[in-house]
Amino acid sequence: ARACRCRLPQDVDDPADLPAMVQELRGARLVALQTEPGLVGLSFAVAPGRSWYLPFGHEQREGEFDATPPRNLSPLSSEDLAPLRALLADPTVRKAGHDIKAAWVAFARAGVPFAGVAYDSMLASFVLDPGNRSHAINDLAREHLSVELPTTAQLLGKGKGGGTERTFAQVPPAEAARVSAAQAEMVLRLEETFRSDIEAHHLVRLLDENNNVIAQTNTESNGQCAFSGVSTGNYRVEVEHSGFKKDVIAGLNVSPGENQLNPQLQVGSVTATVEVTANASTLNTTTSELAVTASKLSGVANRPHVGVGSGSGAGGGAFSAALGPAGPSTASLEEARAMAEAAASGQELGDLFEYKLKDRVTLKKNQSALVPIAQTEIEAEKVSLWSGTSDSGRPLRGLWLKNTSSLTFDGGSFSVLENEVFAGEGLTDPIKPGERRLISYATDLGLLMEASKNGQPQHVTHVKISKGVLTQISELHERTLYVARNQDEAKHTLVIEHPARAEWKLAKGAVEPEEKAPGEYRFRMEVPPKATASLPIEEVRTLSTAFELSNLNDDQIAVFVKQGTITPEMAQALERISAQKAVVAKLEAEMENRQKDIDRIVEDQGRLRENMKALRGSAEEKALLQRYTKQLDEQETQLEALRKKIHDTETQRDKANDQLEKMIDDLQIEATLS
Repeated sequence: ARACRCRLPQDVDDPADLPAMVQELRGARLVALQTEPGLVGLSFAVAPGRSWYLPFGHEQREGEFDATPPRNLSPLSSEDLAPLRALLADPTVRKAGHDIKAAWVAFARAGVPFAGVAYDSMLASFVLDPGNRSHAINDLAREHLSVELPTTAQLLGKGKGGGTERTFAQVPPAEAARVSAAQAEMVLRLEETFRSDIEAHHLVRLLDENNNVIAQTNTESNGQCAFSGVSTGNYRVEVEHSGFKKDVIAGLNVSPGENQLNPQLQVGSVTATVEVTANASTLNTTTSELAVTASKLSGVANRPHVGVGSGSGAGGGAFSAALGPAGPSTASLEEARAMAEAAASGQELGDLFEYKLKDRVTLKKNQSALVPIAQTEIEAEKVSLWSGTSDSGRPLRGLWLKNTSSLTFDGGSFSVLENEVFAGEGLTDPIKPGERRLISYATDLGLLMEASKNGQPQHVTHVKISKGVLTQISELHERTLYVARNQDEAKHTLVIEHPARAEWKLAKGAVEPEEKAPGEYRFRMEVPPKATASLPIEEVRTLSTAFELSNLNDDQIAVFVKQGTITPEMAQALERISAQKAVVAKLEAEMENRQKDIDRIVEDQGRLRENMKALRGSAEEKALLQRYTKQLDEQETQLEALRKKIHDTETQRDKANDQLEKMIDDLQIEATLS
């Protein structure tokens, strides 16, 4: 795949630039947009190479003091951005995105109306190839256009502990614009690529006897589709495709098992209607062929299944379809699930786990199958999960699972149903027998979280003097308060993931966690309906500071006494040591001063000797030589006396130093401070 080489987007951080951008967006056939986490930024694109990036919440990264603070627009709700809000709410401006539901949620949280959604490249990819393992925009760009898009993960970088080096808000707007706008532009390129394939799909509706639409779907690229779990009864089927007559099959009696239909579309715009009953084995007309069979469908618990096969009609309109779900009851789904059997058996395989299919599964091209690998019950508790990563203050819905079966569940995606209604999805790693796992699958809109931290000044709790070292043990205390407000009518069980830092421990008497996972504590709290609950977590960090007694001076000792970080007994002992150090220092100063006197005399003697050399042959030589010789003799006497004093002082200094070292070595005191 080749790297994406896109023109740099225009950075719109001044409200004065908005009118020109909005005007161009309104004139476009399709406007692609990309929202960033927490609505930190927003990208628009109208064509490859023509895009804009709007920063809203970028911030200067901690420690980057020399960097220029990023420039942001006012919030979307501000008066300056009224033209942009009007554009987003205008249903006549056709908008597109990749997983545009995320943009919908982001705008809703910001209180901004959003309308005019016409295309979603992720949904288009799913319609065209439901069996594709990934519908991520980076994978689609690589697969269909051989383009390697820059990723958000590359932008954020890898941090310690598996996290990211920075948040999206800490990314400079220019770097964020490059990635965000490239994804918005790719939506437009994928729309153009998928357009012809999408147009080849046929619209199929299933209606009840009162002409109410029960289900609606599009055919796959091979002309087939299916509705499973249809209740028995009479139905009406409508098949449409641009440029062909609508085919209406009325009076379709659906019986248990598989029901096959093979309609044919003819060129034109006139609707053709066919009346059929389930008792007819074959009915041929000038416009369609219909076959109804009663063969059983394994793995569906004998629920009725309607399928539409292939056929061809006049004018070359080829079409195949099958009809889909008609809203089965909860009881019937539970019954079907209970009757379904696992299609594979599992066993340990060394450190791995192996599943073997009991029967061969054959898949035709462009088809996929959902094979029940395991059918078992495990322990699960519904909880809300807060890990502090959501900017919205909303925790996640989660499940606390325990694999009580003897099977290993492979990693991958999972879906959650609540009362047989889709509630969310997520990803999980493999779960081995007996393992407990906390997984999340959706945002919990019933709870609102707040977290605040309070720290206390560092204070010394223990002090010890031993082997010439003063060691002070101090503690840092930090209190984190989590407050949860329940807006629901039902009680919520909340699991709070609190970082377990290497150098911090829970304080004595603090709330014990329900579980400790790598790098985090998990605390449980119950939040009553329409009420507020709080959880304080106290942590402490122990620090150790060492001081060499021989290096302490009076000022440092005075600071220790003032701060109360040593006991009075220690202060007195340290003062005695300091006084002895002063005696040693005084003797050393005397030795240094006498050595300076010696150096001065030696230097003067050198000068006199040079003068004596210069007097040879002069008239004053005799008189001056006598004078200089006398002076040198006196200086030699002084030097002898100074050297003796230095020797005596050195002896005194060594003795005083020995006393100092003994005082330091003998001092052993330990105390606990309040």
